[in-house]
Amino acid sequence: EKFGLMPALLAETLRRVDEFAPQSLFDVHDALVFFGAIPHTPNQIERCLNTHYEALVRQMEEFATMCAKSRPSASDVASYRQNIEQRDIVTLGEHHTVAFLRHYGMLTSEDDRFIPDARRQILDLRAKEAAKDPCSRSIFHRAQCAWQLGLHGDSDGAFADGVFESGEPKHGGPEEHGLIVVRLRHPREGDAEIQALCAALGTSVLRGGRAPAGMALHLHLSDVPCISCLGATLQFRFRYPGVLRVSFDRGRVLTEDSVPVPRPPPPPSRKGNAMPYAPLPPEMQVRKAEVLDENGVPVDRSMLRRNGPDCREVTSFYGARGPSRANGAAMGGEEAVPHKKLSGLRSGKQQQTYYFSARPDFYGCEDYGG
Repeated sequence: EKFGLMPALLAETLRRVDEFAPQSLFDVHDALVFFGAIPHTPNQIERCLNTHYEALVRQMEEFATMCAKSRPSASDVASYRQNIEQRDIVTLGEHHTVAFLRHYGMLTSEDDRFIPDARRQILDLRAKEAAKDPCSRSIFHRAQCAWQLGLHGDSDGAFADGVFESGEPKHGGPEEHGLIVVRLRHPREGDAEIQALCAALGTSVLRGGRAPAGMALHLHLSDVPCISCLGATLQFRFRYPGVLRVSFDRGRVLTEDSVPVPRPPPPPSRKGNAMPYAPLPPEMQVRKAEVLDENGVPVDRSMLRRNGPDCREVTSFYGARGPSRANGAAMGGEEAVPHKKLSGLRSGKQQQTYYFSARPDFYGCEDYGG
């Protein structure tokens, strides 16, 4: 607000909306919505994003419907993956992801008791990993997913639950359970929400292909899901209607301004210097004589060119004796200059090759008689 960043970002995005890549436009729109800078009236940013969003969701829904009826063929899977991957979109951002989950009835209500409990489980997992390794990727990089399979409204009597984090695929991987994921900048088989879906599909409750009445699978993600995982949740939703509920956070969001931490002292010098990394005092620095221009003004030494002979006169690729071959151009430019000997294609004998210092003449069809 102090520097007017959001209004400037909005104005520049509206002016150059056609130049944005789809993913960049989703990211900018998400930032404008988060900080309340997006206008409430229809604008070019939302119209452009709606085009990408609707085309993507249409493709994901068609494939999920196909998967619910029968297992897709290899050609169908390859076509789906190519269609999604070539869009170069990784995530829809918070705004459009919420719209996606709400449209298909998978969005968990904000007052659900599972959400605070899932957040606590994720923080406990990070604290546990931090105790093992303060630089663990679980703290700073990996996304986590808390899941719970049980009856609607009964958070205490869960059939199965736990916390997964992104990494190696588990429970046989998604394809073993009929879930198709796509590669978005890196493989997505090991995403945390995919592991949770595979774990739920591997339970005896869902292994038979039909969910009992009142069954609910809750997923809470620490980060905004990618479109590959959204496609997998949609496939699950069409196979088990009304079972899946998804909620997510924006990631590792700071609630306080970062405070600069003073740097630790440098290691002691091996030579006994008390201040090895500090600049020398002015009285100890070696000063070079100033160079003055014709007006007597000091000139920056970096702008000066060293005096010396012309490099074109003293530098040669042929050594001190000059070129070892004849200078054909100086002798008229029409003679053949010996080059090197090569083995013939048919006879295998050594044949002398030549090159010319002048451009040869080329003839067309009209230059030949007959």
